[in-house]
Amino acid sequence: MREALSNAISDMIQPGLLIIGNDYYVKIDQLFMKIANASLELGLAYVVAYYHVLNLRYPLPLKFVFVSFETLFGMPPSIKSTFVENLQSHLAA
Repeated sequence: MREALSNAISDMIQPGLLIIGNDYYVKIDQLFMKIANASLELGLAYVVAYYHVLNLRYPLPLKFVFVSFETLFGMPPSIKSTFVENLQSHLAA
């Protein structure tokens, strides 16, 4: 387990979610937080929450994915654009 976590350090720069076996971890810098009784949804909610709490920008290639997560979790979208509004309408349908 420790080897898998230490290998992830070199690959992940931004906060992210690691799934190793049945365990979920949120990685921030070089720290790992195991999420008890986690699911994919809860793990992603933690990652989105950390971006907000730490006032970080989403990675550019994934910004619309994270804004979609915001919408799914009932948060106001952090990016206002036609693309996001269309995506929200599509997800709501």
